[in-house]
Amino acid sequence: MKKILLFLFFPVILGAEITLISPAPGEKIFLLPENQRQLMALPSHEERVKLLASHRLKGPQYGLHAPGLLWKSPVSVQFSWRSTGKEKKFFALLVSETPDFKKYKTVFAKGEQVSALPALLNLHPGKKYYWRIAGPHGKELSPVSFFMTDPQPPRWLMLEGPKNIRDLGGYKTFDGKTVKYGLLFRGERLNENSGNYCHAGRNRLTVEDLDFFRNELKIRTDLDLRSKAETAGMTCSPLGKDVQFLNCPSSSYLKIFTPQGKKNMVRIFRVLAKKENYPIYFHCSGGADRTGATALIANGLLGVSENDLCADWGHTFFPRLPDNMNQKIRRNFNFAATIRGFSAYGKPTDPLHKKIENYLLSGGITPQEIAAFRQLMK
Repeated sequence: MKKILLFLFFPVILGAEITLISPAPGEKIFLLPENQRQLMALPSHEERVKLLASHRLKGPQYGLHAPGLLWKSPVSVQFSWRSTGKEKKFFALLVSETPDFKKYKTVFAKGEQVSALPALLNLHPGKKYYWRIAGPHGKELSPVSFFMTDPQPPRWLMLEGPKNIRDLGGYKTFDGKTVKYGLLFRGERLNENSGNYCHAGRNRLTVEDLDFFRNELKIRTDLDLRSKAETAGMTCSPLGKDVQFLNCPSSSYLKIFTPQGKKNMVRIFRVLAKKENYPIYFHCSGGADRTGATALIANGLLGVSENDLCADWGHTFFPRLPDNMNQKIRRNFNFAATIRGFSAYGKPTDPLHKKIENYLLSGGITPQEIAAFRQLMK
């Protein structure tokens, strides 16, 4: 009788059951939108330009020029679940790289599904992730499930301020290896260009951006490729005084083959060859031309294919890549011609990575520096 009375006055509170629905256990999640994957699957730079141009001829909003397509961005990941509890408005999605959830990212939801924006997760391609749902007030926890991300690079990184940011990792090299993620990142300026050549421009980073660069990417070196006029004598990175700031003005496209252009690139590569500088965020103003030249040297030297090098550069300009084919721009911004420029640094039968190696050696880079970079990045 006493036990019954205790039960009546102190009822057991049964937790709600949360059932995970999507992604299904082990499901592969594509981070790149289908339009980006379609272009990446083409065998050459010329084929990508041709396809985009043919769609443009059919109308300014036809095919790959249709509004709403994602460029310079991954897709949101869709999660859904069901709860037997009465409260169905407030849940928390927890996503972790390990099943013990010692570290996890949180996305709040007002119902039994959520579209997790890329900026909230910034997932890695080709990786296993674990997820679960916490019920209202954290009283209930669902079982743990997992999903796999598709390995297709590039890995886009989404921030509030700087854009056009991606990891240089993920590409296959001629020797069957893969460029490591998490070491080299390319993107836009972290602060505005100087407006008067005397004072540095304003910081573009939000508090969340700064936290991401420092605590998640753990950037040690801010390699700024802008001119001295654009940086106006900056000596400190917008990421903080404890992040090494190196202003190494760079050239782009065919200008990297001029004496000054080669000198600039040698100085930049010496930064990339030192392990203590990593992880490195390198950038010019818009993350396109000077940044693209540095990315070409880095991944090209590692043995990434010509097709992937051109595709990585093209991601900055999709879907307006055909606009770069008029005669004026073709002379100054021809990435394919830049790759052909390395033909002067080797025999016709030499692979591109060998020609890029010879280009750097001709500027004074040592074989030891090249070997150190390759060992670090693969």
